[in-house]
Order: sequence, then C-alpha cells, then structure tokens
Amino acid sequence: MTKHAPSQEMNGQDPAAAGMVPSRRQYLDLKAAHPDAILLYRLGDFYETFDDDAKTVARDARITLTSRSFGRSGRVPMAGIPHHALNHYLGRLLRVGHTIAIAEQMTPAGRGLVERAVTRVLSPGTVAEPALLPADENRYLAAVAPIGERWGLAWVDVSTGEFAVMELRESDGQRRLAEELARLNPAECLVPDTHEDAPAVPGHRTRFERWHFEPGRARDVLCRQFGTRSLT
Repeated sequence: MTKHAPSQEMNGQDPAAAGMVPSRRQYLDLKAAHPDAILLYRLGDFYETFDDDAKTVARDARITLTSRSFGRSGRVPMAGIPHHALNHYLGRLLRVGHTIAIAEQMTPAGRGLVERAVTRVLSPGTVAEPALLPADENRYLAAVAPIGERWGLAWVDVSTGEFAVMELRESDGQRRLAEELARLNPAECLVPDTHEDAPAVPGHRTRFERWHFEPGRARDVLCRQFGTRSLT
C-alpha cells in the first residue's frame, strides 16, 4: 500500500510548487508513485481524476469532462466517478486495457488535509473481484519471454489459481506461440521491454524490465511460491 502524508512547506523548491494547494500536491505525489496507472482520487462521494487521466477517463468511461481550480495552480481537467458506481466504471476502463490505482481517504474529513493512500492497483489481468469478472470466462494474465531460440509462455487466472507454463523449442516456435496466445485470449500479457519481436498479443500488452524475465530469477520465484527446492 502506497501511503501519503500531507506535504510540509518545501524549502528550496520553485515558488510555483511552494504555493501549490495541498490537495493538488498530495494528488501529484500519489500520481508520481503510479505514473503508468490512472489514479482515482477519493474526494468525498466521488473518485476524481485530473489532467490527462481525466481526459482518458471521460473518453473511455463515457463520463463528463469538467475542470477544477487549484488556486495558483490554475484550472485543470477533471472527471469524477460516483463512489457507488465504481465497479461499473472500473469494468469499462479495464476492458479497454487501463491499469488503475485507487487512492482512498484514510482519515475522516475535517480540518486540514485528509490523508490518502493507494490501497488497490488493478490491471486487466489481475482482477479477482467477482463483480468485475465476466461470467463463465477465464481472464488470464500471460507472460511471454524469448530465451535464445526458444520461447517461454506462462499464464494464470488469478481468480481461480489456475497456473501453467510451457516452452516452445521448435523452429516454428513463434507460430505455435501465437496460436497458444490466440487460444488463451489473455486479458493482459507481460512482455520484456527490450524485445520487439514478440508475436501479436490479444488483449492488453504490458512491458516490464528485462530482468524480471531472467530464468534464474523466475526459477527462484517459482520455488518460493510452491515451497520446493527444485522445479524438476
């Protein structure tokens, strides 16, 4: 959980930052910790989005784009989701491939700035809440990695715990990989950020640093997960 405490006065920073409305500074700090996600910022009875996130949410969740004044920071784009309709709009955003960070109010509203923290991060392949899952359909999170002339493929349904891996060694491994991905139809597929030759991936593609896919690290993670000393 990413936790944010109210900002104090900022010595040595530029005058514009020093004069920023505290809630704006809080929002930007939380957003900086989750730059690749849409940040839903709880503000009373709404989850608000700002700046480019607001434009994206207004378009993909099909809600109204407005604006809000933050004092010296000026007006910024804003789009809000009623808290009682959160799951409905989360479903819309996840279906088009967005990752979403949800910042909740951690202290009661009153005098001063309400403390907020990101309590959940959702992506198309990591949803486990029944209300956000399609009925009678697996929602796989897949990962693809090239290792020399071979391809590795793993997939998991986080809502059921189903997990499988396979390695494709043949000369037509890339074709077979594409066929397996088409069969699985993953909601999200993780790929190394340094590799451009991965086959077309159904659903949303998320790039991760190459070191996440190193065989030795992957082996250690699996051994810890399954409580074993070896995968053989």
